[in-house]
Amino acid sequence: MTGIQSAGQRGWTRSRWRRIWSTATAQAALGGLDTYELRHTAASLAIHAGANVKTVQRMLGHTSAAMTLDVYGHLWDEELDTLPASMDAHMKAERERFSERRRKAAGQQSDSRAG
Repeated sequence: MTGIQSAGQRGWTRSRWRRIWSTATAQAALGGLDTYELRHTAASLAIHAGANVKTVQRMLGHTSAAMTLDVYGHLWDEELDTLPASMDAHMKAERERFSERRRKAAGQQSDSRAG
């Protein structure tokens, strides 16, 4: 058997994982890269893609949203700059949606009166 678990091996251990990771990153010319850095990168990408704190908390396995905010809270600060424009766009879309509903309701009322 090849791959993750070879015959006679017990599966993943911390020392086995470190040895495999070290070999893989060295072969890929990424020496010194550790999985902790990948975890931070994944969290940063999720936050910048719009994930909320509870989603990132679950993704990382943190016990609380407070823990996630303690580590990554500074990454949500950028949302303060984009929030007004996002709120304006949302409100515009809602106004259009409600206007359309009112038009449809008015049209249905006039159809029922004519019939």
